[in-house]
Amino acid sequence: MRFDLHIHSNFSDGHADVRTILKMASKKGLNGLSITDHDTMRGLEPARRINKDLDLGLILIPGVETTTLEGHLIILGVVEAPTRKMTIEETIEVARDLGGIVVVPHPYHPFRNAIG
Repeated sequence: MRFDLHIHSNFSDGHADVRTILKMASKKGLNGLSITDHDTMRGLEPARRINKDLDLGLILIPGVETTTLEGHLIILGVVEAPTRKMTIEETIEVARDLGGIVVVPHPYHPFRNAIG
């Protein structure tokens, strides 16, 4: 199965709207994706609705890229975004309490608020 688990929409710093993202994912042959906007999950419900309305059949994994005091973390499998600006440890604990999986995006990147 093919997934993209790190996509930003225009609900944060991405350029594309959710509809465009879903249609492109389907066109490219992805089985699913996670819209991981910065500190918001506002794209999740529109993505679910559009996926159903267009009968795209994509697997949508709820996600968010959360800003911690030390950098960004992607949290997959949650339906609400944790509070931003907590420590990494606090954010991971909250993510796990919410049933999420934590991923470090763009590790060691020099200017993307990366955790190294």
